[in-house]
Amino acid sequence: MFKIILSLAGMQFLQAAVQVFKMKFVAMLLGPAGLGVISLINQFVQLVVQVSTLALPWAATRFMAVANSRGRDFFEREIKVFFRGIFYLSSLGMAFAALLIWKYDYFLASDFQTYRFLALISVSMVVPLALKGFLLSVFTTAGKYRLSAVIMFWNAALGAGAVLAGAYLAGLQGFFGAQAIVEYATLFYCLVKMVNELGVRPFSGQVKVWEGLKSLEGSFKLVFYGSILYFMSPSALLAVRFSLLKAGGEQLVGLYQAVHGLVLYIAFAFSQATSLYLDPILKSEMPLEEKLALTGQYLRKVCLTVSSLMILVTVFPELFLQLLYSKAFIAGAGFLFAFMLIEALNLVAGVYVGLLVGQGWYNTH
Repeated sequence: MFKIILSLAGMQFLQAAVQVFKMKFVAMLLGPAGLGVISLINQFVQLVVQVSTLALPWAATRFMAVANSRGRDFFEREIKVFFRGIFYLSSLGMAFAALLIWKYDYFLASDFQTYRFLALISVSMVVPLALKGFLLSVFTTAGKYRLSAVIMFWNAALGAGAVLAGAYLAGLQGFFGAQAIVEYATLFYCLVKMVNELGVRPFSGQVKVWEGLKSLEGSFKLVFYGSILYFMSPSALLAVRFSLLKAGGEQLVGLYQAVHGLVLYIAFAFSQATSLYLDPILKSEMPLEEKLALTGQYLRKVCLTVSSLMILVTVFPELFLQLLYSKAFIAGAGFLFAFMLIEALNLVAGVYVGLLVGQGWYNTH
């Protein structure tokens, strides 16, 4: 198991390296202030995605893993139910967010109104971001781990090239415009691969989403708990960015994003490997004893690897911030250890949440 996870983590490290390369040059082109604007708007979009979809992409892995073990017909039915549910909800969320930005932006922070047009461009990505994440989980549940990893890598690689070209030619508008184009192209490719690899056409046939979700035992409880979880984290992160924007402007938000981003690059590879391989197993109908053995084996080795990397970065924070960004970001080095500790705990907690969901904890608590 660990060899598979390690190979997937290796591909995710390549993806993280691409992201580092992208943000290094974005930081050089746009500076801390530009990075702060990108961080603020992307976090707002992430909040819209997670709130509007009501945690359906996250909950879907539990029920698709069970359906896949029962046969192709069950699996295909669940895919269509969740796909259309996510599509309808994310479309409503995108429309509501666009209306909020365009007509009622006084409900948002006053400084956010300056970036109305950029936010509108970015909000157009809500649907492809929501569906892309769901489709990647479909591939992993079907056992096509490498396909998911490869799609994620090329999404990052092509996205890096596109946004750098856009930022160079048109600044922040070019950055967000290129980002939106890449996300729609990735969604189209995922849909093509789902038809070719799995033979599932998500828009074909009549599907009753509400009835389909009601037929899944505990689905609404899982969606309820997941919605709370999905709302608290991104809303807190967005509130932090708005507070920093008000206190010190875009440059302070950029410093925060640089420090937090550096830590996320380290945790990213193994968190993605977990979601690509371990999570579908933990949410399947495998006996609890086997799940506990896999979880222990995974955490022992991953914690050792991640801790080694985090210690190295914590000892030399100024060096890594300068290498990954520029000298302008060194001022944030003092906060690096706290972010390292938080993300390490999140990585471990995420594994145990998957285990608890796989055991149907939401039906008993």
